Amino acid sequence: VSAVPTAEDMFNAKRLIIEEVLADFPLGALTRPEIVEQALHGEGVAAVTNMMALILLPFMREMIDGATPGHLLNKPAPGTGASLLIDAISIIAAGRATPALAMPGGNDEMGKTLTSVLSNGQNIVFFDNINHSVDSGELASAMTTPVYQARILGKTQTVEVDVRCAWVFTGNDVKFSPELIRRLIMIDLDAEMENPEKRTGFRHGNICGWVSENRGDLVWACLTIIQNWVAQGMVKQTDTILASYENWSGVVSAIP
Repeated sequence: VSAVPTAEDMFNAKRLIIEEVLADFPLGALTRPEIVEQALHGEGVAAVTNMMALILLPFMREMIDGATPGHLLNKPAPGTGASLLIDAISIIAAGRATPALAMPGGNDEMGKTLTSVLSNGQNIVFFDNINHSVDSGELASAMTTPVYQARILGKTQTVEVDVRCAWVFTGNDVKFSPELIRRLIMIDLDAEMENPEKRTGFRHGNICGWVSENRGDLVWACLTIIQNWVAQGMVKQTDTILASYENWSGVVSAIP
């Protein structure tokens, strides 16, 4: 990674992630050509921009003080590819797909789940295929605190666990409580067809296999984009700030 990435480095880094990985998924209800054209040569695509923020987060988490918001991949129908997309970006970040979690139904079960995954130090906490309304004060608290106080199972003792993960959620037209909605960055996927699992025309038939084989290049792309911000002085933006996530907003929104 160059200490001072060039404009060509930056374009190649973004192209690698967007054209080779993200464009195979119907982000923003767009087709592959539309995603490539608008994200690389046009005014951008909100869903693609938010996915880029999620992809970069594990690589720059230690640059961000405090909590980070969750990312919700919301889709109208199963088979759209949200889970596969998270598997692919997990491989970029960690070299393997992140184990998916079922969304617990109550605060007690949620507390047990959070205690387990946060204690394990996972860099991505991934709740997949959510099929019910979610209203959890325990989850809301964990997503806005730098340190989660967890109760040790079977004991009255508690332990404090640093919260340094990226939060990811997927589901079909998921309903979250207002206190959770404000903690989420929305990423919509919509193939605009009755059976999205029947889509064709993919650039890579086995996207996770391709990502694994080319992980070195993809890591280079992520680090190059981050290093470009570092080389420019690590100036945080102050125009748009998300409440409770001020440091995250300042860093992530400043990275071009």
